[in-house]
Amino acid sequence: MKRPWYRRLEILIPIIAAILGAIIGPIIWTQCFGTPDFNISVDPIEGKTQQGGVISTAITVKSINGYEYSVSLSASNQPSGIIVTFVPPFGGPTPSYTSTVTINVNLDVSPDSYEITINGLGADGIEHRCKYVLNVMPSNKETTAPTEATTTLTEETTPPTTVVETTQETTALTEATTTLTGKTAVDEYFYPSGWMGDSEQGKEYISFTRSEEYIKVTYTPGPASWAGIYWLYPDGNWGEKPGRNLTGVNKLAFLAKGETGTEIVEFKTGGIKGKKYEDSHGKSLGRIKLSQSWEKYEIDLTSQNLSSVIGAFAWIASQEDNPDGLTFYLKEIYFE
Repeated sequence: MKRPWYRRLEILIPIIAAILGAIIGPIIWTQCFGTPDFNISVDPIEGKTQQGGVISTAITVKSINGYEYSVSLSASNQPSGIIVTFVPPFGGPTPSYTSTVTINVNLDVSPDSYEITINGLGADGIEHRCKYVLNVMPSNKETTAPTEATTTLTEETTPPTTVVETTQETTALTEATTTLTGKTAVDEYFYPSGWMGDSEQGKEYISFTRSEEYIKVTYTPGPASWAGIYWLYPDGNWGEKPGRNLTGVNKLAFLAKGETGTEIVEFKTGGIKGKKYEDSHGKSLGRIKLSQSWEKYEIDLTSQNLSSVIGAFAWIASQEDNPDGLTFYLKEIYFE
């Protein structure tokens, strides 16, 4: 007569081993290797700029023990007038990713030392923080009256040709000085040539089309998981050349709407920091949920230093906010 199964070692031992493995295995893994996590670090951890200035640093997000969730970046504790933007705003830390942090300081920010908190929030809820110390110095720049080379524009004025840098850079800066009156279309002086993220990867991820009435943008998430386009001066300039002087402009206004009313897009101006030149200003409206009807948005520029504008207008959208991609529309992008 055969023994019952629970008395047969060849059956019982594998069952016991499987049960113990299921219980003890995770404990051994946690004790020996640790749970999946991530850390964030900033380098450099401190910097200084003047009132109305722009400075940048880098945030590195690194996976620990195989952490695979995306990590979103944000800033907190900075006073009003200090605008912090991240490019890219999130990513997968496997093994790591680096985000360029651009910090724009309005002219009305008081000279002082400010401790900005950089937050990293994982998609699973894990959160880590690090600190960046920003030292704001008094501005020693004085706004000068436009020179004879300043071009005054009205709505009917024919836009000047792009400055060709065959002369000294100081001459180019003078010729690029522009005083705007009334409403002036951003397209007259800046070019939507600053394609970022998935926009750079190929036409299968981004569609940017114009009609007589509006601009239509369709974004399908790709390997970068985010995309955006800057309107630049000169065409394709990422800081290799000086920007345009728009001193006197009060605001940037535009109309936008979404295809379904669920689209989330960030709109901003300025914030570009190149190897040689950088935007003298920067301001963001933050991430906005669009409606299906046209709505007007405005970015107040009265306290901004507009002496060298490289990136006049930009939109940024992420897969995290728009998992299936998005379609949205823009029109009447104006300086006033």
